[in-house]
Amino acid sequence: MNGVGSGMEPPGRDKHEISLLEAAPSVPGTLISGIGSNQDLVCRIHGQCSFGPELDSELGNLIRPNPNAIFNYTRYDHQYTASQGAAFSRKPSPSLPADQPLVA
Repeated sequence: MNGVGSGMEPPGRDKHEISLLEAAPSVPGTLISGIGSNQDLVCRIHGQCSFGPELDSELGNLIRPNPNAIFNYTRYDHQYTASQGAAFSRKPSPSLPADQPLVA
């Protein structure tokens, strides 16, 4: 199994500089990111991890022999720059409505 992340954006402002109303729109993305990180950890624990970035200073990257592994696991995740992230935040074209079904 290969884990391919959706990418990460660089850290923004300090959490003490953001008001509750400013933080509210980022809650869904933060929750999704947390779920992805948790799933990555579970896969590294139960699988034989052969590649992946460090999770944190305590766990490291969990690349180690795992005789009880039930699958092989690698993790690739791209760290986007601010300019790359800005390209993803453009509004969709009005000529391509997102709420219309693709089938005729």
